Amino acid sequence: VLATHQSQPYEYLPFAESVCKEHGKYIEFVAVEDLRTGCSFCAVVGELKGRNVVELSRVYRELRDSGILKTIVDKTNISLEKMLTANTSLSITESVSSGLQDNVNELESHMDKCHRMLEVVEGRLTTHLRQREEERMHNLSKSRKELEEKMTKLEQLLKAAEWQLENMDEEKYNMILLMKEMDKLNNEDHAVEINDLKQELDVIIDESIFSSISSHISVMHQATAEPVKEKAQGQSVLEQALAEVIGRLGDKGEIGSKQATAREVLTGVEDVVLLHVESPESFFVMRTRDWKMADMMRMQMKRKWMEGGWGKVKVDDIAVLKDDDATEYHRVKVITIESDLAWVTYIDQGNNSQVPLTSLVCMSENLSTLPPMAHHCTLAGVSSEHEWNEEAARGVRLFSGKDVCKATVVGSRDCMGKNIMIVMFSKEEDQTDISLLDFLVFRALASREGQDLEGSSLPISFRSFLYLPLDRTVQEHLVKVVHVDTPDQMYINLVGEN
Repeated sequence: VLATHQSQPYEYLPFAESVCKEHGKYIEFVAVEDLRTGCSFCAVVGELKGRNVVELSRVYRELRDSGILKTIVDKTNISLEKMLTANTSLSITESVSSGLQDNVNELESHMDKCHRMLEVVEGRLTTHLRQREEERMHNLSKSRKELEEKMTKLEQLLKAAEWQLENMDEEKYNMILLMKEMDKLNNEDHAVEINDLKQELDVIIDESIFSSISSHISVMHQATAEPVKEKAQGQSVLEQALAEVIGRLGDKGEIGSKQATAREVLTGVEDVVLLHVESPESFFVMRTRDWKMADMMRMQMKRKWMEGGWGKVKVDDIAVLKDDDATEYHRVKVITIESDLAWVTYIDQGNNSQVPLTSLVCMSENLSTLPPMAHHCTLAGVSSEHEWNEEAARGVRLFSGKDVCKATVVGSRDCMGKNIMIVMFSKEEDQTDISLLDFLVFRALASREGQDLEGSSLPISFRSFLYLPLDRTVQEHLVKVVHVDTPDQMYINLVGEN
C-alpha cells in the first residue's frame, strides 16, 4: 500500500510557524486559558495581554520529557496504518463490478413479456439503476480523495513530529499547533464501511401482479452498514494533557507572569545598528529586526503626545519626549526635575539629556512596559581603561557609521544591577569582515586584554591600507591596479575621484 501511495504537498502547515505574524518576533509564550501562542509583544500589548502565560520553551521540554509527544506520534502512526488499510479496501471495491449489466438484462427480458405497458417502467427503472451506479462511483471517488488528503496531511505532520523527536535541542516547529493537528486527525473515525459503498442492487419482480404492472417492479437498496455514531464532544486527550502540563508548570511557579511582560535580551548573532557610544566598554545598539516595532511605537507615541498633558510628569515616570524639530518622539525615564527642566534617560537609545519639562507627556502603560530597544554592550577582548578619552568613542562611531553591523554575544556581566552584554563587533567591508577591536587597536585607540597600547600590533589576518576603507575623512580615487610587485608596492592607473 505504501508503495502505491503518492504523498502530495500540503499547502498550509500552521505548525511550522514560529514567528508572530503581527509583530514579526519569535513566539515565546502560550496562554494557560486557551493555549493561544504569541510573542513577547503580544504578551504586553497584544491578544495575550493580561493573561496567565507559560514560556513556550518550558512547555516544549515538558512535552518531550513526559513522553506526551512520543505518545501522539505513536497514535498518529496507528491512524495512518488504518487509513492505508481503508484506502486499499476502497481500491478493491471500486474495481469489483456491482452486477449492473445482469440486472439490466433481467429487467429487459421481463419487460418483453409486459409489452408496451412495461416499456415505461423499463425506462424508469433502468435510469434508476444507472443513477445509483453513478452515485456509487461518485461516493467511492470522493471517499478516496478525502482519504488521500488526510493521509498526505498526516504524513507531513508525522514527519515534522519525528524530526522534532530526533532534534530535541531545536525548535523548528510550533509543537502546540502540530500536536493539535495530529490529535484532531487521530480522533476521527477512519474505518470505511465497504458494504455501504458496494450498494448491491436487487431487482424484485412480482410476476403474479400484471394488473398493477406500472408499480410491481422496484429497485431495493440493501444497506447493511450501521450508521456511524458521532463522538461525544469534549476536551481531547491532547488538550487535557496540555492543560495538565501548563497547570503543573504554573504550580511550580514557572508561569511567565500573572500580567505578562516582555523579556528581550541580545543573544546569539544579531544584525544591529549603533545608537549611542560612551566608550568601547559601554555602547548601545538596536537590532535591525526591531525597526518595524520602533516605527509602530513612534506612531503611538506621537498620538499620545498630541493628546496633551505636557509637563505633568514626576520623577521615575516613563514619558514621551518630542524633539525640538517636532519630527521625532522618544521614550524616556525622568531622572530628576529642576524647575522647568528635567534630566531624562532615553530608553531606546541609551543616552541622557536635559530637556524642557513641557516637552514631556506621561506615557501609557502599554508603551511604558515594552522592553528597551537599546541593548547595552561592551566590546569583547578590549583592555579595560579607568577613563576613556573621546577619541576612542569617536573611533567606534567612525567604524559603525550608519551601516548595519554584526554583534555576536559571547557573555554578559552585571554592572550596578544592569546586565551588559559582552559582544564581538564587526562589519563587512570590501567583502571582508573587519573587527571593531582590530580597527581600534590599529589606530592605537584601544588595546587588547593583556596588551598595552604601545605594544599593539596588527593581527595576522589584518589587511594593510594607506588609508583604511572605513576612513572617509580623506579624498578617495577610483583606480585600476595594473601591476603588483609586493603587497606594499603596486602600480595603478588613476580613473577619477569617487
